[in-house]
Amino acid sequence: MKLFFSSGSERLSNVEISRDRLKESTNINRSLSTLGNVISSLVDIASGIKRKIVVPYRESILTKLLQNSLGGNSKTIMFAALSPTDVNYDETLSTLRFVDRVKRIKNHVIINENPIDKLIRQLKEENLRLKGLIETGNYNLQFDGKPNMTPQDIELRKKQIEEEILSQIKNNQKILQDSKISWDTKVIR
Repeated sequence: MKLFFSSGSERLSNVEISRDRLKESTNINRSLSTLGNVISSLVDIASGIKRKIVVPYRESILTKLLQNSLGGNSKTIMFAALSPTDVNYDETLSTLRFVDRVKRIKNHVIINENPIDKLIRQLKEENLRLKGLIETGNYNLQFDGKPNMTPQDIELRKKQIEEEILSQIKNNQKILQDSKISWDTKVIR
């Protein structure tokens, strides 16, 4: 008895096969068929042909296992085995068609970020921006509806804005320092 596995089917070349093997090959073919349907749905979504498609992940255990790899937040690499012999021409052609469909799937990977790490990154970026404002002095003066300000008033307002920026930087740095303290230490306080 010979079993040939390709991306498209599970072929049986011996007629005298046991019931268990026949049942197993039928289940494999069903799983591969569902995988093909999932890939077709994902390709339709990626190409924008159809927007609201329910991808049939739940129809097979194989597709349930591959759900995050195929349509989730991941980068996936697939390998295809091809046969150079002319006896396996149909299987090779089927595999190439399958690979062509798979390579059309486009996932948009989003980096999962810890909320605390995100807050720290945002605070650091804001501190850099605020320090740049102080160094260049290119911050927008808010005249509070007073268009005719004297140079002394303008200097006073600049100093007020600088103090506000410096206090914001200090607050951001305090939050950054607090985020570095472990929860155990915070609870003890």
